[in-house]
Amino acid sequence: PANNTVLIGVDEKSPEEVSYKLTAIVKAGDGTSKEVVFKLSVPKYEVNSHAEYMAAVQDDMLTVEGIVVAINSKDAGNKYNHLFLADTEVDGGYYCYSTKKDPVKDLGIEVGMTVKVTGPVTPYNGMQEIKNGEAFILDSTIKEVAPLDITEAFAAGADLGAYVALPVVIKGVEI
Repeated sequence: PANNTVLIGVDEKSPEEVSYKLTAIVKAGDGTSKEVVFKLSVPKYEVNSHAEYMAAVQDDMLTVEGIVVAINSKDAGNKYNHLFLADTEVDGGYYCYSTKKDPVKDLGIEVGMTVKVTGPVTPYNGMQEIKNGEAFILDSTIKEVAPLDITEAFAAGADLGAYVALPVVIKGVEI
């Protein structure tokens, strides 16, 4: 193989954990060889629900999928890279703080695309966020996310943390 490397393709969305052995045979200049066996696995691909995101605690590793409703990009002059996602069911939002790569410049993410973000949960001032996560485009089809009516939740004094990152409407409220 070129450069003495071998590329092994794996299904990143495997519905179950896949374990395999990789055997390498290393040959020395004197003709002797040594066999080394590596036991590896690809973890089961799981997408966490919005309820799991809301229940997560410090440093829980999650993978969430959502529709991008807003972006902050360092390339556009912002201090950090942020993604604001609507859960694919559009019943809650995900705040992805300080993503590892610039979502626009490095990844080509646009508002309306469906992405996944994997990273640790870091609650901040009572608000859930995935901090320093890695984002990937799942579907580049642009979808529009209509504002979610949270009038009843607001009137009832409910915790509105589940709606962070979502466009929302509150009707009949005077401030």
